[in-house]
Amino acid sequence: MAAVWKAVISAYETRLAKLEREKFVLAEKEASALPPKGRLEEFIELSLRFLASPWNIYANGDYATRQTVLRLAFVEPLQYNRNQGYRTPEISFPFKVLEGISGEKKQMVL
Repeated sequence: MAAVWKAVISAYETRLAKLEREKFVLAEKEASALPPKGRLEEFIELSLRFLASPWNIYANGDYATRQTVLRLAFVEPLQYNRNQGYRTPEISFPFKVLEGISGEKKQMVL
């Protein structure tokens, strides 16, 4: 009978150790998944600053910044026709939303 109890106790201890390891792994995943406090506000502020003045960021930025602004502003790369010049670009979702909010018929210019 003592051998049965030892086997049961050993099985419980093994299971508890495994659950503790899983708990530790899940706690690490949770800590890495949630942004630190204040981080969300920084991202929102940065996004709003970009939406408020993409041209200023483009004009004053380096090459990598300009490429990033173009990727964020347009859905696909700008198309150029030798005879007609630049084609009308497909703008990204945030600019479409802003266009709908403004209520006026405006176009983005390069």
